[in-house]
Amino acid sequence: MQSPPPWDIHLSLDEMHPLVKSARAFAIEAHGTQTYSWKWKPQPYVRHLDHTVSLVQHSYPDEINAQIVGYLHDVIEDTSRTYDDILREFGSVIADNVLLCSDKVGLDRDDSKALTNAAFARADDLIYEPALRAKAADRLANWGLSLEDGKTKKCARYLAEYPSFREAIARPLNSKLIDELEVVNDQAHRNLQDIKHRFST
Repeated sequence: MQSPPPWDIHLSLDEMHPLVKSARAFAIEAHGTQTYSWKWKPQPYVRHLDHTVSLVQHSYPDEINAQIVGYLHDVIEDTSRTYDDILREFGSVIADNVLLCSDKVGLDRDDSKALTNAAFARADDLIYEPALRAKAADRLANWGLSLEDGKTKKCARYLAEYPSFREAIARPLNSKLIDELEVVNDQAHRNLQDIKHRFST
């Protein structure tokens, strides 16, 4: 039987730590009716969060804080909940890591990503280990699903962004997820070359 791709990993809810379950519930409430495109169909946003955390859990099953941040990584950026809300519920370590994961405000996407990458590049490994792992898992979840669904424009965008993204976040502490991102990067590059070849012949 062929092994599943590195982004196709199922979350074990039964084995989930109580604090991770609390973060999941908090994120579900915060994201409300927000949806995420999964297999070209809108799904509750928790589907993306479960996917992200499954990748963290698969590579780092004992890293509870990274799983918590995986569930909360879009809360500040995409919902009405604030840093202070997360601080009250989960403490400063989690709140600071979620804040780092949140895209910085820029003039456009490129500027925003550059500012966010710069923040990650400066981040202390010991303090921001959860964010460094969650951010890698988030990109792996998004890019892997886009690749699987054949979303060419998104894959091309992630492909173009990958060198600077990798330079900013790659550390020995998240090397397992970076290795999986390399697999996706290679596949996306091959797919893009195939498309270019088809249109040039």
